[in-house]
Amino acid sequence: MLAGNWLMKKSDYNEIMKQPDGKQRLKDMFALPKAPDYVASVALPAGTRVRSGVVNGHPKWGRGGGTQIEIRDNYDQDWYVNVRPIGGK
Repeated sequence: MLAGNWLMKKSDYNEIMKQPDGKQRLKDMFALPKAPDYVASVALPAGTRVRSGVVNGHPKWGRGGGTQIEIRDNYDQDWYVNVRPIGGK
């Protein structure tokens, strides 16, 4: 199950995944502890509070630099749809 309060823009994901090492780039740019295996589309209801900013680097996880979006309200797992393997359609 994919659900959490941290997101990335679809356009950023699509651009990163054009690269042959896209999964590793996701890990590095978003300073993740491991390369992700799955992605989902997220439909936020109108009025959901969010904030965005640049990901800080982490010495063991990655350099950061990607734009992250934080859901400030409680999220619902039903917002996460079309869960699929990274690189899938």
